[in-house]
Amino acid sequence: MRRAPVLLLLAALPTACATDQHEVMSGTGFVAATGFPATKGSDAPGSTAPLDVRASPATAAPSALGTDTWASDAALVDGRAPSRSPGDDELESDLRERLAKAADPAPAAIELAALLGDNERHEEALAVLAEARRRSSDARLRIAQASVHRDLGQRHLAVAELRAVCREQGALALHPGLLFEFAELLWLEGEPEAAKATLAELRNAHADDVWCQRNAGTLRALELEIAAQTTPSCVRIRDLLGNLRGAPVEIVRLRTLEDLVALAGSNGKASPAARAASWHDLRERAIAIACGDPSPTLRARAIQLAEPGPEQRATFFQLALADPSALVRRHAAECAAAKLGEGARRLLLDSLEQEQDVEAFLGIHAALASIAVDAPLLSLAECGDAERRAATIQYWKRQAWAL
Repeated sequence: MRRAPVLLLLAALPTACATDQHEVMSGTGFVAATGFPATKGSDAPGSTAPLDVRASPATAAPSALGTDTWASDAALVDGRAPSRSPGDDELESDLRERLAKAADPAPAAIELAALLGDNERHEEALAVLAEARRRSSDARLRIAQASVHRDLGQRHLAVAELRAVCREQGALALHPGLLFEFAELLWLEGEPEAAKATLAELRNAHADDVWCQRNAGTLRALELEIAAQTTPSCVRIRDLLGNLRGAPVEIVRLRTLEDLVALAGSNGKASPAARAASWHDLRERAIAIACGDPSPTLRARAIQLAEPGPEQRATFFQLALADPSALVRRHAAECAAAKLGEGARRLLLDSLEQEQDVEAFLGIHAALASIAVDAPLLSLAECGDAERRAATIQYWKRQAWAL
């Protein structure tokens, strides 16, 4: 029995809407620090001081290297939930064919990596970009790799890639939005002096660029923050999602999940309708990521927090009840009974017939009992007896036939 792929669980959660994330994510208050590096290059938990959630700076039309692969990915920066469309499989197939045949693999590789990232397949995106780099020295491939590393919470690897690009290309060749992102990452990774120098290079090289004019406040805010503080006080939602995907410590990922769900329930500064839709998208994305986590504890908590729509509930809980972890299956049974009521009987009975773990068997029995009348009592010790388990299954089958 294998853990359900995250894309299947994504499909069983509500799809995203196209709300303006920049409007919704700006000025959203504070969340606890989870997963910020305590030392350069690490992903260990940092300070417990509150961190402001920073929205994506606006982007301008392409004017230099980096625009297409970093500075214009506002949806990823702000955590918009993935919306897998029926045409994605066909598009992926087409891009892979183009990638295999093209003399220049960079454009197809970058587009394919973006598609894979949108569907929470970041490791595959890295593999695509790495393969393309064997055939091309296009700097955009390194920039795209840095973007994926950031989405995986590997900010130190993103810094290394961008440092090499800046050294090889020079500030004039790079989009100011990319330089800003590099400065921000340097600050987050404990390199304030390098961050200051990068911001100075940005201003010297692109002072008249429309991007700098539109984002003057954002630039100044980061400069003042670096000058006034010893550690970062702002974090993008993108980086919280990165921590959720890639922080090496389970408790950090669990805290990040709780923070993102709490943040999604807080008050933003958008209109009520836009806020409700967009924060719901963020909440569901965080839960979907956690549903694919290697840790049973995170998967179980994500199932507890999930709110699949009426049309997706049966599929969602069917997948959750097939999880290889008994802990997850127990929680899935309880949640299925709570969310589906009588509609959970068939799912729970099917799961009960296959269950070999005594604690999970008892949990599924208890879930069935919660939606029935006068269900028999069953102890954990009795669940270890094969004959008692068989009798319990027959009891629930008779109840199902009586309906």
